Amino acid sequence: MLAEKEPYLAAEGLLKALNQEGLAREQSYNIVKVLLRQQHAFLRLFRKVFGLGSAEINRPFQGALVMALSFMVGASVPIVPYLLIAGRTALCLSIVLSGFVLFGVGFVKGRLAAKSPARSGAQFFAIAVGAALLGYLIGLVVQHFFPDISDSCIVI
Repeated sequence: MLAEKEPYLAAEGLLKALNQEGLAREQSYNIVKVLLRQQHAFLRLFRKVFGLGSAEINRPFQGALVMALSFMVGASVPIVPYLLIAGRTALCLSIVLSGFVLFGVGFVKGRLAAKSPARSGAQFFAIAVGAALLGYLIGLVVQHFFPDISDSCIVI
């Protein structure tokens, strides 16, 4: 972990976080200085401030299982409409359902982080859609530079 290997870099990160919370630089520096003398307290506070829990470290199998299930559930959302209906209707339903789920995940993330749920939902949605569009654009660029790639691999 960064805080254990590079305590001064971690201290700088904590100093910036305290400044962002409204403390003056001198006050933040004094707090970090006191915490650095108590390494255990410093590490615990560092983990809390930056959301670095120890659950996934202590239970890697459980973390892997949760991650795998999350991916399976998340991947099934855009696929399910194609199992029920066909054509453009399935495409439209897949897009709408995916959008709602993306916004919902961001909304829940916002509530858990004690931030604005609507803003968090919108941010999560925008980032996911941006990533999807970027992937699509990369596919178009690859298709342009490698026209011999089969058109049957590209779904529009």
